[in-house]
Amino acid sequence: MIARVVARAAVLLAAAGSFAACGSSRASAGAGADAGDTIAASSYCETVVDPFCAFYLRCGRMVAADEADCRATFLETCIARYEPRYVELADAGLLTLSRAGVERCAAHLATVACSEQVSDLDGPCAGMWVGASPLGAPCGLDVESFVCGPGTTCTLGLNLCGTCDAVS
Repeated sequence: MIARVVARAAVLLAAAGSFAACGSSRASAGAGADAGDTIAASSYCETVVDPFCAFYLRCGRMVAADEADCRATFLETCIARYEPRYVELADAGLLTLSRAGVERCAAHLATVACSEQVSDLDGPCAGMWVGASPLGAPCGLDVESFVCGPGTTCTLGLNLCGTCDAVS
């Protein structure tokens, strides 16, 4: 299962590169969630490790001897491969990490049927990240799809580059 985590990380890194090639836009200052409801993107991995490890172990999604082993593997992979991209997008004003979204995700992961949570950022867990990009702005695959602001969604093309389109 560690290979699965590493493989997913590799996909994210490739997607990050493709997003940079798609173009990016800087969101207007102050966009996104209220400051009191946000968590620093640089704290993402440390913030979500416990609910994700509990879910991974309960659902057999990570080969780990115990919770401590899961935490160590999760943090090493997440901090090295995911968090830098989240921080980059947050620093660009495109994404914020919502405290309320993290809490909803944690509550969801504690009880969701394993088969119903296909990807880590499905369902209520998608609400952890709040995008600030306007209608028509570029977006991309995976976490880059979350840069689209309220009322918009990322529609990907065959080249994995996308546009924030109005939710219908």
